[in-house]
Amino acid sequence: MKKVKNILLLIMCLFLLLSGCTHNGYKSIKEAIQHGGIKYKQIYHQQVVKNGVVIFYENPIGGIDAGILYKLSDKYKWGFGGGTVSFPTKQDVTWGWVNLDSNAKDEEKQYQLYYGIIKEAQISTLHIKHKGSDKYMDKDAEIV
Repeated sequence: MKKVKNILLLIMCLFLLLSGCTHNGYKSIKEAIQHGGIKYKQIYHQQVVKNGVVIFYENPIGGIDAGILYKLSDKYKWGFGGGTVSFPTKQDVTWGWVNLDSNAKDEEKQYQLYYGIIKEAQISTLHIKHKGSDKYMDKDAEIV
């Protein structure tokens, strides 16, 4: 009987170990987003960054959100998303801001992101000037 209990205990430990390993990321970006509980209509753009991918996606209620997926070896894990920017109706440009990882202690893993939607096709350059709490930004935006 003791031998049976030890075998069952060993099988349970093996099962727990294997089930824990499956949560170390997903093979595709879409799988990682889905398992992160994110609902979206479509992904508009993916931007590779040092430790993952920043995505811009349309949320189900309208507007564009941004999110980050961390690259873990050959897999992806959902980090954080939000910061809805509405589709412009009257303005030529709408914009918003989101801190994609406010919990990161390492500055290289923090992505404080300004982004928006350009309605007017003739706009080819946007310049951003912003004084944050400890940094000043004065540069052209990347238009994708």
